Amino acid sequence: MSDWVIMSDWAIETLAVTALLMVLVLVLRRPVARLFGARAAYALWLAPTLRFLLPPIAPAIEAPAGWSEAGAAVATVIAMAPVESALASGRIWLWLWLGGAALFLAFHLIVYRRFLTAALAGATPVTQSGVDDAAILSSDAVTGPAASGLLVRRIFVPSDFVDAFSAEERRLAIGHEVLHHRRFDLWASAAALIALALHWFNPLAYAAHRAFRRDLELACDAHLLSRADASTRQTYARTILRCVARPVPLPICALTNNDDLKGRIVMINAQHGLLRRLSGTACAAVLAVGGLTLALPASAQDAVAEPQKKTVKIIRMGLPGNVDLSKVSMVGCPNKLTETKIETGNGPKTKFLLCAKPGATKAQNADMLERSLVRIEGESELPAATKAQITAALKAQIAELRSGS
Repeated sequence: MSDWVIMSDWAIETLAVTALLMVLVLVLRRPVARLFGARAAYALWLAPTLRFLLPPIAPAIEAPAGWSEAGAAVATVIAMAPVESALASGRIWLWLWLGGAALFLAFHLIVYRRFLTAALAGATPVTQSGVDDAAILSSDAVTGPAASGLLVRRIFVPSDFVDAFSAEERRLAIGHEVLHHRRFDLWASAAALIALALHWFNPLAYAAHRAFRRDLELACDAHLLSRADASTRQTYARTILRCVARPVPLPICALTNNDDLKGRIVMINAQHGLLRRLSGTACAAVLAVGGLTLALPASAQDAVAEPQKKTVKIIRMGLPGNVDLSKVSMVGCPNKLTETKIETGNGPKTKFLLCAKPGATKAQNADMLERSLVRIEGESELPAATKAQITAALKAQIAELRSGS
């Protein structure tokens, strides 16, 4: 099985399944947020994210029990490979897809690096009590607090941050950005950007990414305010409204990086008990597991076997009648007697295999090959040229076995 075919099948299946999961999350996120809280809605995005982590799955097909009678030979004509033009088109498709993803990521990386250079130019440290796991820097490049950096943790605040905001407002704003780092939200944002890059051609993915960013901010709000009183919630809502930030690069997590401020203020005042939050998390886990089960090895087998049924001629020798021949045709010989490559015009390249049960004597194998020869000669659907090549190979193999027995 060509690695290109396996990779192409994985890409098509993964993009289709993750797009379906995105649709499900987009439909469910608002009801889940209302019933179970913002953190449960944010957890729903695990479903498409985890689905991307599955590696390409090659068909793992084993010979069924009883596939060969004692000393029986199995004659099959199987596809050596898809038609060359199909392979070529698959490679072109993969290169276009991966090239588009690489360009997308490169563009956003350049934007981020330019932002970081501008933000660090002339930045000055800001002291904030209780924060020791991220550098807080005052910069003219931002109009609202923003967390940056996967490995080097930074929090950028406006140059007038200390003078324009009260101590409580500064504590809440910085606390929000610190939580982004502690919750690994920037890593989640980076993973979402990679997923978006892989879906660079899909408008649905851009809508899903915007929704994901909103849910990330709402979940961080809910975490920050999980034990806050009404007064603190009002102060926090006021801080958000005062920090309407200009757009920042996608890898950045900003306090006001949310165009649905009204919905965010509403969620700030919503409270959900522990039982509800746990129930919502369980719903998200069920959806994530369901997304993973859409990629069991059986689906990969079916995806590979189905196209071959249209072009492959399979001849059954010594096989039980209930054996799935499309799978048997892909099994390697446990004891190969002979192998002959056959060219049949412009059609697919084929290969003729003769397999015998281990331990059979040469005489037993020769007897079974003679019975196989009779059946192949009587096969009406097999092209004459192909039949001639197969029978010639059989007769030669029989003669060799008889001479050595």
